[in-house]
Amino acid sequence: MELMIFGAHRKEFHSLLSPVFSADILSCGTGKHHTDAILVIAPTAVHPAILAVSGPSETLARRYPNACLVTCGMSPRDSVSCSSVADGRAVLSIVRELPVIGGGFVDVQDICLPLTIPLPAGQIALLAAACLCAGISPERLAQKSVPDASIFPHRTI
Repeated sequence: MELMIFGAHRKEFHSLLSPVFSADILSCGTGKHHTDAILVIAPTAVHPAILAVSGPSETLARRYPNACLVTCGMSPRDSVSCSSVADGRAVLSIVRELPVIGGGFVDVQDICLPLTIPLPAGQIALLAAACLCAGISPERLAQKSVPDASIFPHRTI
């Protein structure tokens, strides 16, 4: 599996995700994309590519036409959004089923996430969506602050 991070916040996202995912699968994408996005790739997986985006995605969607698109943000049309952010917690709303790279789906639900650092709601939605699509269970995501290396108790992906 590989996670490629794009957009204006790619370096920040890389540092936030590096405690969770091993350095050999985490990379910053090329190009000058203004839209923040994370591409989860596993060529032999059930869903070989999942592109989580926060904002307009035409350029990235054309670049990865076979990727399943997961939209994140505050629009009612987005698949993942934050319904509230307060007091060190965010409520993540999964509005549509999300594909998981290894197979299966994350069901429609709300997930209460503890936050260790303040982030805008759209960024929380994007980071959490990428983690869920990469195979972190909603239960595990809700137990630990994201990002937190102990999401994977016995291994680093």
